[in-house]
Parts: sequence; structure tokens; C-alpha cells
Amino acid sequence: QIESFILDQEGETMPCLPQLVHVSAGEGPSDDQISVDAETQARLEALLEAACCIGKLSTSDGKAFADPEVLRRLSSSVSCALDEAAAALSKMKQETGSMSEQCNKRSLVEACSEGDVGTVRAMLCEGRSANETTEDGESLLSLACSAGYYELAEVLLRMHANVEDCGAKGECTPLMEASSGGYCDIVRLLLSHGADVNATSNTGNTALTYACCGGYVDVVRILVDAGAELECHNENGHTPLMEAASGGHVGVAEVLLERGAGINTHSNEFKESALTLACYKGGHLQMVRFLLQAGADQEHKTDEMHTALMEASMDGHVEVARLLLDSGAQVNMPADSFESPLTLAACGGHVELAELLIQRGASLEEVNDEGYTPLMEAAREGHEEMVALLLAKNAIVNAKTEETQETALTLACCGGFLECAELLVKAGADIEIGCSTPLMEAAQEGQLELVKFLIQQDSNVHATTSSGDTALSYACEHGHTDVADQLLAAGANLEHETEGGRTPLMKAARAGHLCTVQFLISRGADVNRTTRNNEHSVLSLACVCGHLSVVELLLCQGADPMHKLKDGSTMLLEAAKGGHTQVVQFLLDFPINIMSLMPDNSQVTLPSPTPEQLAPRVPTQSLPMVVPPQEPDEAPELQLATGGAVEPVNVEQIIEASGENPSSKTRTAESIVEEAQGKLNELEHRIKEAIEKNAQLKSIEMLQTDQLTKEKVEELYKTREEQIHKKQKILEELQKVERELQLKTQQQLKKHYLEMKQGENQRGFIHCYLVSFILSKSTISIPIYVYKQNPSCVLGDPSVTAATQTEVPSKQVKPTKPPQTNQTINNGERTMFLCFVKLSAKIYFICKLMMSMRVCISLLIKPCVLWLSTLFNLLKKNIFPHFGNLNPETPFTPADLRHDPQQNIPGAPGFAPIAGNVPGPGGVAPSNFLEIDGHTESNHDTPLTLACAGGHEDLVQLLINRGANIEHRDKKGFTPLILAATAGHVGAVQILLEANADIEAQSERTKDTPLSLACSGGRLEVVELLLERTANKEHRNVSDYTPLSLAASGGYVNIIKLLLNHGAEINSRTGSKLGISPLMLAAMNGHTQAVQMLLDMGADINAQIETNRNTALTLACFQGRHEVVSLLVDRKANVEHRAKTGLTPLMEAASGGYAEVGRVLLDKGADPNAAPVPSSRDTALTIAADKGHYRFCELVLSRGAQVEVRNKKGNTPLWLACNGGHLDVVNLLVCKGADVNAADNRNVIPLMAAFRKGHVQVVRWLAKEVSQFPSDAECMRYIATISDKELLKRSHQCMECIVQAKDRQAQEANKYASELLEELDMEKNQEESRKEKAARKR
Repeated sequence: QIESFILDQEGETMPCLPQLVHVSAGEGPSDDQISVDAETQARLEALLEAACCIGKLSTSDGKAFADPEVLRRLSSSVSCALDEAAAALSKMKQETGSMSEQCNKRSLVEACSEGDVGTVRAMLCEGRSANETTEDGESLLSLACSAGYYELAEVLLRMHANVEDCGAKGECTPLMEASSGGYCDIVRLLLSHGADVNATSNTGNTALTYACCGGYVDVVRILVDAGAELECHNENGHTPLMEAASGGHVGVAEVLLERGAGINTHSNEFKESALTLACYKGGHLQMVRFLLQAGADQEHKTDEMHTALMEASMDGHVEVARLLLDSGAQVNMPADSFESPLTLAACGGHVELAELLIQRGASLEEVNDEGYTPLMEAAREGHEEMVALLLAKNAIVNAKTEETQETALTLACCGGFLECAELLVKAGADIEIGCSTPLMEAAQEGQLELVKFLIQQDSNVHATTSSGDTALSYACEHGHTDVADQLLAAGANLEHETEGGRTPLMKAARAGHLCTVQFLISRGADVNRTTRNNEHSVLSLACVCGHLSVVELLLCQGADPMHKLKDGSTMLLEAAKGGHTQVVQFLLDFPINIMSLMPDNSQVTLPSPTPEQLAPRVPTQSLPMVVPPQEPDEAPELQLATGGAVEPVNVEQIIEASGENPSSKTRTAESIVEEAQGKLNELEHRIKEAIEKNAQLKSIEMLQTDQLTKEKVEELYKTREEQIHKKQKILEELQKVERELQLKTQQQLKKHYLEMKQGENQRGFIHCYLVSFILSKSTISIPIYVYKQNPSCVLGDPSVTAATQTEVPSKQVKPTKPPQTNQTINNGERTMFLCFVKLSAKIYFICKLMMSMRVCISLLIKPCVLWLSTLFNLLKKNIFPHFGNLNPETPFTPADLRHDPQQNIPGAPGFAPIAGNVPGPGGVAPSNFLEIDGHTESNHDTPLTLACAGGHEDLVQLLINRGANIEHRDKKGFTPLILAATAGHVGAVQILLEANADIEAQSERTKDTPLSLACSGGRLEVVELLLERTANKEHRNVSDYTPLSLAASGGYVNIIKLLLNHGAEINSRTGSKLGISPLMLAAMNGHTQAVQMLLDMGADINAQIETNRNTALTLACFQGRHEVVSLLVDRKANVEHRAKTGLTPLMEAASGGYAEVGRVLLDKGADPNAAPVPSSRDTALTIAADKGHYRFCELVLSRGAQVEVRNKKGNTPLWLACNGGHLDVVNLLVCKGADVNAADNRNVIPLMAAFRKGHVQVVRWLAKEVSQFPSDAECMRYIATISDKELLKRSHQCMECIVQAKDRQAQEANKYASELLEELDMEKNQEESRKEKAARKR
């Protein structure tokens, strides 16, 4: 049994047996031995006793084990056990050492985080601080308290941890952490160690607030018993009771109310109460019931004027609302509130709650502060069920707001809620009501389905707002092309003008919606439409907003870039206003830039593709190939030359190649037109197929790259089919319009050709054909016969325009050869050239589209290049003989299109150079269509001046490179350099200087140079740059100010220093050598640092102006610059200097009432009783009293100024103050001993002076102090002379005051007289009594 016991307990007891052996032997434990607990030690001792006292053991029958074998086995077992225990002890010693080493490596924070009390205790005993913090700044005690480690907190407190330690961040104390976690024992422990129960966190919360927020009732009781404040407010203004109510902790609320917490206390900012918080946050029904039973005010209103019922309605708490209603809550909107409970419920879509409110009598038509009814709010938020409920309860469907006339339907359409709109329309909603109709709202927000629905309901697409906007205008302005398509299909006016005359196309162009613009043009919108007052055109709106792609599209669709707007503004000016460099560059490059895809040789080579481009994303056989149709009988002359240049084409050869005689047959022109039309139509058809194919390839690519579900794939294909169908429909509409226009043009061409066929020569026929073909391709209708009769005519001439409205004359006029001159291109030639450009643009866009789809275009470019080259050569030779000095014999080649000279055009200033035009034999370059120096009429602004004023450096560089006039002057005479310098755009200034702009250019009126204006505006970098370019630093403007004077006047210290370092004259004077100096300008404007700089650099401090003898000090005193005055006086400026007026600096300060300046002067020795001004005999006190400067009068009087001094008219300071009506000064002077009865040289007393000016208050005050009054007759005589009604009224009031004062004085005199008489009678009686006594004694 003993052996069995030993073996069974081996793993638990044997490791400690050696220790117990030593203990039993009376030996103390060694240093390397470990201690065990009492229970283990008792068990081991029992085992040892059993092992050592074997002889005492006996068998069950009471006999001792005397068998030696038994004893041997027992001894052996004990010995083995002891040996194994020793081995276990050695192993345990090794493990203990490693654990101790690991414990030393652990940080104190980690041990606290894990709640390892023993490790923490050991570390603290080793000397570690109990007030260490974590990386987040939290104290160890807070860490232990937040985790609920009671023993750890106890250890830390015993080791003197700070019980109020909030850590580095200062957020929460340990007591707050324990309260927040609900650890009662730790809370008691902290309170026993002196924790502050009312300490607050950085958010204003106390330990009680955290306990209430967590709902810990026991902690709340402990804190309240410890003296926690019940009414403390946190940063949200919430008390502990409010936090408990917000969390729905009824038990906590009971404890707080038992201890005296205020149930109706509310927050300061939001006016929330415990009841409103319980109703809103969580809708705690039991808490609401408890608070109501405890006497909470259910009609209390928050800062939003919400009651408890409104708070519950806002969050949809039905049962809470029912409880409040049962308790008598007001169901409709209370007084001073902005919305009703039903409105809030409708806004949140709480149908059940709304139904409850309606059952309890809620009004369906109460409006909130925005004028919205519950139905409107529900429609605005798109709550379909709520809308249905309110309509079922007979809510007025057409109720509208007062100002905007909005209805429920309008709001539903604005939000895009189709279901709500359908419900409202079925209920009888008016679809045409409101300042902005439902259709307009839906169109503005791009709600396509709603637009379709409203159109089906016969909504008026032509309805307009007060500003003239329609639904189409709104749709185009916001770029909703699909909506615009629906509206146009419903008959909307494409050219409708708003109040400002803007069409839908203008609005789309201004907003930069390229797709919308392109769509509107395809539907026939006029790209050259202007507003009614000609302030803008479609193109100008796109230019001014910088939408390059829209500008490009408009120009290629025939927009006129040369149109002059109101005030003479051009497209270039509009683009330059906003600094849109790319737009300006595109306008300047027009029209050559739209033909930039044309190659200059017969072998059309595309750019080498990158490896990424060579790797097909889809199978190569899937790529669409766009190949223009080839005619087998095409003339050989129409092939590209193999030499790299396009050979000139002879018209006669072209016609001969066709095998027809143009003078006898009409088929030639028609066949060419039809051939061109066929090619373009087939090309468009192929592009359409390519677009569809490209869309399919993108869909396939998406399927290959993304893991899509079956539903997503079906949705993707459905979406793609809808997009293709929509694009196909738009393209069909475009083609339809174009075919109609082409058909009309063909008919017109045929008519004119038949008229001119008889007797017309070959050249006239070609003229007519070319112009007609251009017009047919550009969809611009210009009568042909005008040009046919006179090829050199000006189509823009009014007489010609009138002629176009009449019938074609039957008599044919033989065209005459126009003279070869150097005059500029007329309007008619420009128009026809633009027609040619527009045709080129169409091919350009086709090529660009195919290049974007990586489609081969070489077969397309070849015939296009040749055709355009031939056409342009014919235009040059036969139509545009006035086009500069172009040699008609020099053929046009595609290489001409890409040549872009960078120099200005000699002999033709004001025009940007046209790419490809080279000087003719005379060396004169041709002029261009766009005037680069065109200016406005009002201020003569050019693109360059606008760019310089705005600091658009890239635009400035571009305009200069294109030949803009850098010396142009606006109406003020400002050059671009002056404008850039004035605005401080150093980059623009540098560009202009590098272009040799005149650095000494002067404005016309003020004669300011760029340096002068830069100094005046404090533009340091510009000044530095101009000085480096040797600008004249001594230039004087019309006011005779130098740049240094202007910089000093503005107080620009760095510029002053820069100018002086460059040798500017520091004592330069204006007007003459004795005018105002830079130091005086800086002083009078109060620039202390500038004054100090000038003085340090040697400015004369006592220099005087010759005309008035003012110095820098007198000027600074006159302006009240006390800091400058202090600096000047410290630099030994003369404080008693008198200007020509005789005023000292102190008197100058008195004139303005600058008490601080006066104090500085008096502190520096200025005499307050200095000799008066010779002319007026005024002193500083008389001047200040006359102006009514109380503080200054108080100052000089405190410094010993004489109060009874008189000026030349005999006026004292008091007399002057009364005359000016300055009651406070009058009171001050009287208190200082001024004589209230002192009259002036005309014997007018101060009271009479105040009476004459009508100063009622002064008269009333003086009447109590004076002993002399003016007579009533004197006062009435003066009143009779007054004509001013206001002064007459005040004089009568003064008269009443004087009369009352006289009466009061008379009453007082009578009183004194009566008292005196009584005293005399008393004395007389006393005398008689004495006499009688004396007589009796005798």
C-alpha cells in the first residue's frame, strides 16, 4: 500500500521530497531551493513520515512486517522516490532560472496588461515606477482598473501609484475606468485611497457619468454615497440622468432620482432632457414610462423645438409614441415649433407610426418651416407606402409651397421616385403646376424613366420657368443626353431661348457636356446662334469655360470663330479671360489643326505600335476593318503620287477622264455629288458596324478578365444591347437629317446647273460645282448664283444678302477674273473656306474615331488626302485669288498642312500666322482669319492683356509666339507688361521681357511704369526682376512719386531695401527738391518698420516740406501713428517743431484726438501749455475741447494744462465744448474748475452757446450749474431767426429747459427768502423778549 501510494503521487510529490528531507533533518533550505505552499508541504511530510516510520506500520491483523523482503522492498521504493525527487528538483531549478530570466525581459506594461501580479510585484520591488505609462499614454493603474484586475490595482496603490493619474493624454482617471467597467470592488478601493469622485475627463464626463452610461447600479450607488455630483454636465450638456435615460437604464435612473437628480434638467446647447433622449435614442419604452410617472415634462422642447413625441416620431418608435399620446402629448404641431410629429414620421417613412398619429387626430395639411406637408416630405424621400397611406387618408395631392410652388409630385420627380410619382398622378396630381414643373425637375436630375412617364401623361414639354428655362434646357445644362433625346422626340423646341437668350446647345456647351453638344448638333441645333444681346454665342460659352473638346467639335461643325460679340469680344478674348491656353491654341491653329491627320507622302504609315498594342486582346479575325468603297472606273489622276507629294490636278484633265463634256451635260456634277455621298454613307455604315463590333469585343474582354455570374452576364449583354440600340437610333436620326439636307442641296445644285448650262464656260462650271459640293457636305445653305455671277464678290455685303432673297436672274453674266491684289480676305471668302474646313473636319473625326478603335485607316486616308488637296488647289487658283500673296501656280500638298511658322506675319499685324502659308515673292506673309490682337470696345482688352492680368504664363508665351502685339495699350494706357507687373505675375513679366517688351512703358493718365506699379503694389519678385533688367528706379509718375516713394507709402520694407541697394535716392522729394520724402510718406501711413529702415539707411529725420513746413513727426501726429511717433521721438525728432499753420506735434494730435500720440509726446517732454497758435491763439486743450476729444482733454488736464485759457475769440475750452455739444467734455472741464459763466468776446455765455446750437442735453446739464440765465426775450429773438425745422424743434426744447431752470431757481430763491424772513422774525421776537425781561428786572 505504501509503495502504491508513493507511485501514485510521484508526479505531484516527488519533486519536493528532498526539500522536505532537509526540513525534517533540521536544515534550512538553500538559496537555490524554491518554496512550496502549505498544502503540498503537509502532504509531503505525511509521505516522509510513512517512508521513515515503516517499523511502526503493521498488517491488518495487527502483526508487524518482520519479513526482511518486505522491508527491503519498502526501503528500495523510498530510495527510488528520493532519487527521482532529486532529479526533478534539478530540472525544476533550471526551469525556474529560465523563467526568472524571461520575467526580467518582460516589460512592466505587458505584465500589467496580462494581470500578472507576481511579476508586477517583483518589478516594482526591483525599483520600477508604478507611474509608468503605456505607448498610448495610459497609466498602469488605469490599465489595471479598466481590465478589472483588483489585486494588481491593490499592488500598484501600495507602491504609491497616483490615484488621479490620467496618463499623458489626460483622458480618464482610474476611477472613471473602473466605473466605466462596472468594477465595484475597484471603485471602493480607489475611493478608499482618496480618488476624486467629481474629477472630469477631457470630454467633461465624471465617474458617475460613465457608470450611468454603462447602467451599473451598484457603482452608481457607491459613487453617489461618496458625494458624486448629480447635476454635472459633460461637453454634450448631458447629466448622468440623461445618459442613463439615453441608454434605457431604469434602475440607474431610480437611484439618481431618489438621491435628488433633476428630472427636467436640460442641456445648455441642444436643450435635450432625459425624456427626449429616452424617446429618440433607442426608444426605451420602460424608461419613458418611468420618467413620465416620475413627473417628466413631456411638452419640453429641444433647440429644434421638438417635443418628446416629435423625437419618438422622428425615429419611428410606435409604442413610445402611443404611451406619450396616452399621457396627453399634443399630436399636432405645438406653438413655436417648425414641424409636426406626422411630418417627421412621414419624412422617416414610419408608416405604422403615421397611421397611429392620424388615428389620434393629426392634421394631414400642417406645413413645416419649408412649407412642406407630410405628403410632400414622404414624396421627397421616396417613401411609397407612406405616400399611399396619406393619399388614402385624403391628403391634398396638389398642395404647394408659397415661394417655389413645389408640390408632392415635383419633389418626387426631383428625387427620381417613379413609384411615388405614379401614385400621385393616379390620385390626380397636376403635372403642370409649380414654378418648375415635375417634368423640368426630372429632366434636371436626369431621371429618364420619370421623363418618359410624364411625357406619356401629356406633360407640356414647352412649359417655361420665370427665367425662360424649359425641361430641355435643364437636361442639356446638366448633360443628360438621353433625357434630351426623349424631350426632342416629344416635340421640345430645339432652339428655345431662355430669358437671357441661351439655347439648350449653349447651356450644354457652357457646361462642357460633349456628348450632349454632339447630339444636339446632330438634331439640327444652330451652332452659330447668339444670345439676344449678342453677349455670347455657342462657341464663346465653350471658350470662356475652357472646354476644349466642345470647342473642337463646334468648330468642326461650322461654328464661326470670327464672330464679334457685344463689346467687340471675340472667341480668343473669351478663352483668354479664363486663361484657357489649349483653347486659345486650338483657335489660333484653326483650321489647319483639324487636318493634322493627313500624311505628306503617298505611303501612309501609321506609328509603330508598342508590344502591348501588338498583343491582341481578342482574336485577330474579330477585328473590324473599315475600308472605303473603291470605284473601278476611278480616274487615274486621283491616285496619290509615288514621289511623296501630291501633284497639281488640272480641272480639264479631271473632266476629260470622266469622258463627259461639262458644257453640254448635267450628269457630271450630280454624279460626283452622288459618288461622294455614297462613299460617305457607306463609310458611316462601316463605322456603325465597327462601333457595334467594338462593344462586343469589350464585353468579351470583360468576360475573360472578370469572374461574372450568369445573372451579371445577362445584365451586361442587356445593357450593351440597350446602348447599341440607343446609339443606333441617334445615328439614324443624324443620317436622316443629313440626307434631307443633302437632297435639298442636290436639287438646288441641279436647278442652278441647268440655268447656267447654256453658254457657261468650263471655269464657271467648276466654280459652281466646287461651291455647291462644299455646301452640300457642310450643310450650309448659301445661294450659288451670287458667287457664280461675280466670284470676287463679298458674300457678307448687305446688298448681296438682299439679293439672295430674290429670284435668280435669267440673264447670265460672264464671270470676270478678279484682280491680283494684296488685300486681306473678305467675309465671303472666309465663309467658303470654312465650308471646305468643315468637310475636312468630318473626315478628320471619322479617322480619329477609327484610330481610337485601333482600326486600319490607311485605305481611308489616301483618297481623302488626294481629294482635299485637289479641292484646295482649285480653291486657291479659281476662287481665292485674294488669299494673301499665295502663288496660284504653287500647288497645295498635305505637307503644307503641318507647317507651323513661329514668327509673326510681317505686314499684316493683328493676325495669327496660318500654318502652311509662306511669304510670297514680295516677302509679305498672308493674313489669317482670327485676329490675335482683336480688342474689346469698352476697355480695349486683347487676349494678351487678359492673359497677363490673370498671370497665365503658358497662354502669354503662346500668344507672343503667335505674334501678339506686346505693346498694345488698353483704355487706361496699360501695356501687357504693366498689367502683369501690377498684378505681381513674375512669370508673365519675365516672358514679356524676354520678348523685348518696353520696360519703361508708361500708363497714359498716371505715367506709371511697370516698376512704379510693382513697387506700389508690393510685388517684390517683380521689382527684383525689373531692377535686374535695369528699369529706371528714379522714374516719376504724374504725382511726381518715385518707385521708392511708392514703396515707402505702402510700407514694403523689402522693396525699400532692394531699391536702396540698387542706388535709389533715399531723400528724393516730390514736386521739387523740397517736396514730400519717402520717410514722410512711410511715417504718415504708419509703417513703423519702413520708417526704421529709412532712418537706418540715412533718411533726414527733420526734413521739412517747403510749402507747409511739415516734418515726418508732424505728419505722423496728424494721422495718429503713435508707434511711428515714438520711434521718431526716440531718434531725436523735434517735439516742438511748428508747421506753417503754427501747430506743434501735440496740437496736431489734439486735432485728431489721438490720446496715445499725445501721451508719447508728453512723456518725451512736449509742453501742454505751449504758446498758442499765432493766428487763432488756440492751445492743445482748446483744440481738443472744440473737437470733443474727451480722452485727450483728460490727458492734457492731468499733465497740467490750463483750464481757463482763451483763444483769439475769447472762447474758453468749456465754451467750445458747450458750443460743440460735447457733454462729457463739459462735465470734465467743470469738474476741473472751469467757470460756467465765462463769456466770450461777444459776451455770450456757454449756456447761450449751447442753446443756439440746439444741444438739449448740454443745456439741461448747464442749467443746473449756472447762476446767470439769458432772458426769455433774447431766447425768443434768436428762435425767430431759425429756419431749420429740426434746429427749431431742439431750440424750443432748450427754451423749456431754461424756463424750468429759472422757475426752479425762483422757487429756491423764494424758499431761501421765506426761510430768511422766518429767521429774521425769530431773531426780532427773541430781541423783544430779551428787552421785556430786562424791563421786568428793572
